[in-house]
Amino acid sequence: MLIFNFCASENVGRLVTPAKKLEDTIRLSELVIEVLQQNEEHHAEAFAWWSDLMVEHAETFLCFYSADMDAALEIQPPDSWDSFPLFQLLNDFLRADCE
Repeated sequence: MLIFNFCASENVGRLVTPAKKLEDTIRLSELVIEVLQQNEEHHAEAFAWWSDLMVEHAETFLCFYSADMDAALEIQPPDSWDSFPLFQLLNDFLRADCE
């Protein structure tokens, strides 16, 4: 998976702590959101006739990302609020995307 390789290449030869994995996932979230926003801004007019295709592309992109996010969340301590910024970032994006 290409997205997974982003986080993996950053941590070659190091033990990855849950905090580092979460930090990498938050950074990856920012990049995913940026790409989706750029797609919408720069390609929306060109692909106006294919809006279903743009929606499908965004869903596929987020699906690939979700595998990395799930892996990062699985290793977080269950009684921690450390993942809150990740959910806040995604919630803000999804709320703005619906408007």
